[in-house]
Amino acid sequence: MPKDFETEADRIREHNRQLPRKERMANWWDYHRIHVLIGVIVAAVIAFFTFQSLSEVRPDYAVAWVSAVKLTDEQAEAVETDLAQYGEDVNGDGKTVVHLLQYNLNMTDLMANGPSNEEATAHAMSLQADLSVLDSALFLTDDPEGLQTYAELFLYKDGTEPAEGARDLENMVIPWETPVDGSYWLGLRDCRAENLRKNWEPSWRLWQNILAS
Repeated sequence: MPKDFETEADRIREHNRQLPRKERMANWWDYHRIHVLIGVIVAAVIAFFTFQSLSEVRPDYAVAWVSAVKLTDEQAEAVETDLAQYGEDVNGDGKTVVHLLQYNLNMTDLMANGPSNEEATAHAMSLQADLSVLDSALFLTDDPEGLQTYAELFLYKDGTEPAEGARDLENMVIPWETPVDGSYWLGLRDCRAENLRKNWEPSWRLWQNILAS
């Protein structure tokens, strides 16, 4: 005697149960393939971001490179490695990593003539953002006088703040050897905002380690 089906869904399920296994699988795939594909895509996205999170190198320090000279990746890595030897594992990931932020600008020329092209404009805006939020506490530059005139940036070597307009840079910055020609100088910036001191203090310790070496 035929069964009485309460719903169309019951009738379809009963019909599918009576089909050969291969046909049941084909019907299941026809009905669920969109859901499966969405699930695969979601899983792939989650796996990608999980991998990115696990494999991403988190820097302990950010150091600004302010120079018209653009470093190659290899040159930037050499500078980062040189600085990292004086640092510590701030974020606890087992590594001491310095990340160099390049702002390819000649500060004296920038103040006299403004940005020379769109790329210089972008670098000038990025530098200004860095100065505002203290991405970098240490600055490496071939134009310390121009940078100091532009931003009244550097502290004295002992961490005290110079008087406004001070230009005795020999008491603020130290010479630093780089992979490129020319004279470069490293200095520590000020930190007047209390809410940013937590970001600044590791660089202050790095600076002290450099001076003590």
